[in-house]
Amino acid sequence: MKRALTGDFSEIVNKVALDGNITTIEPAELHALQLTEQGQLARDMLLQDFKLLEDHGASPVLNVIKHYEQDDSFSRLMYTPFM
Repeated sequence: MKRALTGDFSEIVNKVALDGNITTIEPAELHALQLTEQGQLARDMLLQDFKLLEDHGASPVLNVIKHYEQDDSFSRLMYTPFM
């Protein structure tokens, strides 16, 4: 099932103060952000998902990841196709 995401999620990412490669955002921090209408739509969706997960017994965490570290542990593997 596809889900349409509404709002400007990038606005949230751009307004969060990053403190490293991975920054955890608490719901209270989301509430405190001054956002445009589109940013507010994105925030509402994130908070709804957060609550839905908590209501089902999960412990959700929302992270902003600046970049992924390159995993070069497989760079020495070579693929040889069978002929």
